[in-house]
Amino acid sequence: MILDPLQVLHALRECEIVSNALTIDIFEGISGNVQDIRDGRELPPLVPPTDLEDYVYALQAAIEAQKGIFGRDLTEFVEVPEVVVKSIGFLDRHGLYITGLFRVPGNEDHVNELKRAFNEGAEVKFEDSEFFEISSVYDVASLLKSFFRELPQPLIPRVFFRQFVSLYSVDDEEFIRTMKSFVEDPQFYIVNSDCLRFLLGYLVRVVRCSTYNKMTADNLAIVFAPTLLKPPDEEDISLLDLQPCIACVKRMIDHAEAIWDNIWDGYPSGA
Repeated sequence: MILDPLQVLHALRECEIVSNALTIDIFEGISGNVQDIRDGRELPPLVPPTDLEDYVYALQAAIEAQKGIFGRDLTEFVEVPEVVVKSIGFLDRHGLYITGLFRVPGNEDHVNELKRAFNEGAEVKFEDSEFFEISSVYDVASLLKSFFRELPQPLIPRVFFRQFVSLYSVDDEEFIRTMKSFVEDPQFYIVNSDCLRFLLGYLVRVVRCSTYNKMTADNLAIVFAPTLLKPPDEEDISLLDLQPCIACVKRMIDHAEAIWDNIWDGYPSGA
């Protein structure tokens, strides 16, 4: 559905969802007609109420386009962020057989340049000449880890931390059943769930190639546990909780295909 930003603006302003001043800020540079708002000229017809959800979605997408994507909560996104889709797609194509994937760091300057490009809304294609020299497998793996590490609310929301840690010693059937209930819980935002599903899908594929890349489920769990999990009232996992967290992340990798019946739906292998 192609939407006129000015029409979105008018609908949401009339419904008192956003203020006139805020919408001008949001749509500055998006709509060439933003001056019409300031001048009080006639605006497009009010959006029918039945279409309002589509217009709200479009507004959220417009807001995303005006803000960087690193360091933002996933609840601000309406779908899996582009950096996640493109990074996993690239790593799926080029990284499965690379030794030390996710353990060997990328070049810091390259990673920062890629972050800046995504934050500025550039069309990033890792294989294109513009980005090829700063897009080694290690650079893109570090970029993906950095995105998840900088989330204000971790990929597995803090509210689930204690319940999650308690699962490290339960049997496989209970682990899978409880994890299914977590990712279907309303507090586990759908974009969090989809990001986690894509990531674990990729890690499953990495483990299948671990003879070559040396990254077993144990090794990947050690790398990702401190990134995916944060306690509710602390910034980092305590030493007491670290081993149970690592054990649970390993089990998530081992049982990912049972936790999500649709784990490969939309998987970005061809992104």
